[in-house]
Amino acid sequence: MSPELLLQQQKEELKRYFGNDIYSGFTIEGLQEFTKKYPADVFKEAALDSKLLHLILGTLYIECHLDLVKYVVDMAPTAVSTVVPGGHVSDRFEGEILPLHLACDNKDCPDSVIKFLIEKYPSAAGHSINRPRGGCWFPLHYYLMRAVETFATHGYDEGTDEHYEECPEYPEQQLDYDIVEMLVRAYPEALTSGSPMNILCQGCAVSLELAHLLTDKEQKCFKVDESEVEFPMRCLLGNEDVDSFPTDVFRYFMECSPSSLRRQKPVDVDYDEDDDFGSGTMSTDTLLHVACSNPEISVEAIQIIVNECPYMVREEYAEDGFLPILNICCNKDLDDESSIEILKILVNEFPESVRTNVGVTNSLPDWCSRERGEND
Repeated sequence: MSPELLLQQQKEELKRYFGNDIYSGFTIEGLQEFTKKYPADVFKEAALDSKLLHLILGTLYIECHLDLVKYVVDMAPTAVSTVVPGGHVSDRFEGEILPLHLACDNKDCPDSVIKFLIEKYPSAAGHSINRPRGGCWFPLHYYLMRAVETFATHGYDEGTDEHYEECPEYPEQQLDYDIVEMLVRAYPEALTSGSPMNILCQGCAVSLELAHLLTDKEQKCFKVDESEVEFPMRCLLGNEDVDSFPTDVFRYFMECSPSSLRRQKPVDVDYDEDDDFGSGTMSTDTLLHVACSNPEISVEAIQIIVNECPYMVREEYAEDGFLPILNICCNKDLDDESSIEILKILVNEFPESVRTNVGVTNSLPDWCSRERGEND
């Protein structure tokens, strides 16, 4: 057998090994044992051709330990800067992706691996990917999504054309400040694309330090497009995944952009052609409605909203006519002490909201208990 043919055969053997074993317990020990008989240049070519690093980082549930990633990168250094079609690894991506995107997106991938990849190829932080639902994200966006609980649909009913048994796919995770800082420093322009601040405010890892870090110099991240339903202030006030409401972050948002607390106007919505609803407008509630529905909301946050926008206490939700006070009454998971204090604030600002001459005492009024179903 000629040397060229032998090298090609070895390369194909390695590629088959990479492809077959990647889903069945890929370990550095197994990789080292299998590949030690092959020349380094053959390993490098086979690893690059088979997109080995991408497969390790993008395969959910695989243990992509740092030593395994380092071993592959040491043998094939250009793997960190190699782009591959998104569909080659996951249908979650469109366009060309880098290993860093996969590492940030894969919640099973350790933070140590992400730091290693950023250090090896920081330019990857500036590579954007088109999303299937529109827009483009950078590695920063995918990493921030680790703090947001994601879901997987486990069934589909052809009769009703509906999905069912939607169960948590991954619980939310806390974020490593150093990684966020590394990604921002490597490509600060990502702060004004795809709203990373929105993502932060939807997850469990909201903190004043991260909010400062994700604020661009011109504070464009707080600007509200009239066509957008979601924006940082709204996401923050509606966030139920935090252990306690981050009032310090809310105060910071108010300092940076008090105008974003304004009442939202109805927005035009273009539905799909096959959608029964057609096109039209969608009414949105005020941010006081949003806050009063949040079981984690703080009394101080409500007081800030009422002080800044007292008219919101009188605003009715366009679709059902509810006042914010009814949202508090229906908010069963908000503790009684906070409920009482918030009721006092709302009633003091707009006494007529209770419809009857009910005084707010140190116990929940009967009508509030009825709304919560506590007397059923």
